[in-house]
Amino acid sequence: MARVIDDPTLPGETLDQTYSGREAHGKDDGVKTGAASGGRGPRDGLAVRPDAAFVSEAGDGSMSLETLAWLSMAAYAIHVLEEYMFDWRNWARAVIKLPVEWSDFYVTNAVVVALGVAQAMLAPTLPLAPLVYASLMLVNAVFFHVLPMLFGSGRFSPGVATAVTLFLPLGVAVWRRAAEGGLLSASTAVLAVSGGVLLMAYPVVMLNLKSRPYFRQDRA
Repeated sequence: MARVIDDPTLPGETLDQTYSGREAHGKDDGVKTGAASGGRGPRDGLAVRPDAAFVSEAGDGSMSLETLAWLSMAAYAIHVLEEYMFDWRNWARAVIKLPVEWSDFYVTNAVVVALGVAQAMLAPTLPLAPLVYASLMLVNAVFFHVLPMLFGSGRFSPGVATAVTLFLPLGVAVWRRAAEGGLLSASTAVLAVSGGVLLMAYPVVMLNLKSRPYFRQDRA
């Protein structure tokens, strides 16, 4: 039977390789190119599609979970840039009363982008990873940008543009792709949402704890 190898390193080419065992034909039929065998066709062999690594296996042309995971990581990097350029630090201190410094911002977001790379690499074998990251993006967008801007002072929230245009659609797309691929069970959904919430809450809790006397390292 034919096997499909997804190899984006061979753009515009189709390689059909037919191997028949010695028991069946008594010899190795070798390697034949698509041109030599009359182009693509539903026959035994190996077909290499250069675009197959980026689309889902559903055959509908939609993006694969891995592709969406990488896009999510890139979206987070762009989001961090928007936050930095529009002074998220002072907004956070004034609006959501978060005792954050720029050093906290740098370290936290460096970790988040590193996690983004990890979840994208794990996407083919551990679908829970991109689901947790997508949940983190959705929680960040809704509770740290959209809602504070709508129900707070109305002051512009640095990062809200990328939160609405990138985080929300990509986060939903990751969840939809997982569901359509049969990768989303009730337990997986609970773990993904819980993981996203915990990842978002973790640095916030530490920021509020570090000024407490017990956690201060400059005390006598």
